[in-house]
Amino acid sequence: MKTALVTGANRGIGQEVARRLAIRAFHVFVGARNAGAGRAVVEAIAKSGGKATFLPIDVADNASVTAAAREFSKIADHVDILVNNAGFIEDGDTAILEISDELLR
Repeated sequence: MKTALVTGANRGIGQEVARRLAIRAFHVFVGARNAGAGRAVVEAIAKSGGKATFLPIDVADNASVTAAAREFSKIADHVDILVNNAGFIEDGDTAILEISDELLR
């Protein structure tokens, strides 16, 4: 079975990418910080007949990324598709349109 890892897969574009990969018979690893939302996506994929596994990961935390890689390797021996959908920006609580160009670079 082909495998896919999608970060930020608990909502929005990441969730839809995970869902569509599952429809195409991929074992999808649903990467997300929010465990409840990530597990809900896994359950929805399973109910649709797909195969998915929740993978806790916070891409802003190196220790979390390392732990996720270790957990992934316990279940799968390769990844066919990696979708780095999650992102972060150290903006405090500023609206995206108010963030300086310097910070975005």
